[in-house]
Amino acid sequence: MKNSEPASGDNVEAGVDKFKEFAQQASLDQDSIVQEVVELLQLAATTNSTEEHKTEGAYGEEDKHYFIDINFSIFASDWEKYEEFMERTRHEYGFLNDDQYKNLRRKILQSFLQIPNIFATKEFRSEYEQVARENIAKEIDTLS
Repeated sequence: MKNSEPASGDNVEAGVDKFKEFAQQASLDQDSIVQEVVELLQLAATTNSTEEHKTEGAYGEEDKHYFIDINFSIFASDWEKYEEFMERTRHEYGFLNDDQYKNLRRKILQSFLQIPNIFATKEFRSEYEQVARENIAKEIDTLS
């Protein structure tokens, strides 16, 4: 399995490879489950949203909705943990200079605040939506 860097464009492939390695080590013999998880990894890495994220009042109940919501749960962390996430993210994009990183990151974060729902599932939205929005807004402020 190769190491992955954001600039190389192989993050999705590296994540899929890592999962397949885990599935093999865990003797996960059900090809359909492995394929479903691979598809969820690819979806989460490429779109990060569903119609339920973009539609006010809509909720998702499929695996993909929970998968993306779990992936986004870092946004609803306590601020100390969120700051660690911010540092790891900045390190991951170390190939960008500060201005490039701040502009790109700010655009990405603002896009989260513009959609009606960061979380698609009812459980995640009711528990974490407000905190996630507050953390994202606070991070945007740190990028100014």
